[in-house]
Amino acid sequence: AVDLEKYKPDKAELWSTLPIEHDQWIHTHNALRTEIRSMLDALDTMAGRLKSERKLPEWSIGTMKGWWDGHLAHATNHCEAEEQSYRPVLSERFTWPKEVETIHNQLDFVRDRVGKAVGELSCDDKATLSSLRNALSAYEKNMLAHFDVEERTALPLMRAYFGPEEISTLQRKMLEDAPENVMGALIYAMGADRFRSEFMKERGIPFFVWHVAFKGRLAHYTSDMVAKVDAIKSGVEPVQSKSKKAGWFGST
Repeated sequence: AVDLEKYKPDKAELWSTLPIEHDQWIHTHNALRTEIRSMLDALDTMAGRLKSERKLPEWSIGTMKGWWDGHLAHATNHCEAEEQSYRPVLSERFTWPKEVETIHNQLDFVRDRVGKAVGELSCDDKATLSSLRNALSAYEKNMLAHFDVEERTALPLMRAYFGPEEISTLQRKMLEDAPENVMGALIYAMGADRFRSEFMKERGIPFFVWHVAFKGRLAHYTSDMVAKVDAIKSGVEPVQSKSKKAGWFGST
């Protein structure tokens, strides 16, 4: 049980230099928002382009499957980080909102629907593209609801019961332990210039870390996930590229 006498919700003022919309939790949500919406827009463009075609390009099937695999790894890491990192620590000082747990459980169903639609994609059946688009749209709707619940409940409670120094250590470790594309997605969604002038500056990350670590993360994400979206949108098969993995926060 939470010790209400020992822990008071009196830390909010300590966050005055880091607005809630700049919180890492929000940025990780925005990375997923951007990733999902970009593929939905690409699918719409592709569907319009293929109206007069009888089949889906063969390469597009593998590209969409590859994107979903990458996104699934990203989304799974995000949910696991919340359950395994945020929840145990935050629950020591306040009761974890039931709404968050409920929305997480609901996500499983819509996520599996997308996986099923991806698995059923067929070059000979353009209707499978519509099925994927519909499943991904339902998934987006549920993901946005999930983000909204957390941003209205758990996030403000975290900033009321914990100070920035306590949370910065936790959040830093979460990104350090995440797959390479998680950091790349966050930077891509923010934009490199804003990431450098805002995210890094607010967290006291030295400028050189951009060159030895973050720049490589963004390049990897761009050549992997963004390239797949661009290919679906343009109708041009993506070029396979290789990028080296760079170290990062360990350099600070």
